[in-house]
Amino acid sequence: MPKHVAPQRHEMPLGATRDIPLDFSGHLATGETLASVDDVTATVDGVAANDVTISNEQVNAAALTVGQKVIPIGKAAVWRVTGGTATTRYKFIVTVTTSTGQELIGHCFFNII
Repeated sequence: MPKHVAPQRHEMPLGATRDIPLDFSGHLATGETLASVDDVTATVDGVAANDVTISNEQVNAAALTVGQKVIPIGKAAVWRVTGGTATTRYKFIVTVTTSTGQELIGHCFFNII
């Protein structure tokens, strides 16, 4: 059974393109990393969102700084988002596999402003 991780929040202006990270570092054992990003889907109120494009799903190959936190290499899923509708809150659901074979599911909320 996959393990679910806590949500994170992001936003971008309408018409922008943004690379979105989802930090899994607090849910990995010492030495464990993400091996793959298996799926990223977008929903609005539980319904599939067809007005955003998701591309370039990958494990972070370089350390990322999000706010005041540095996410080490191999500890975050990253994907690119384009499109969307103003004042809409999207939920991105992300499935990853770790270096030890665990399947983790995380999600983040994403607002178009």
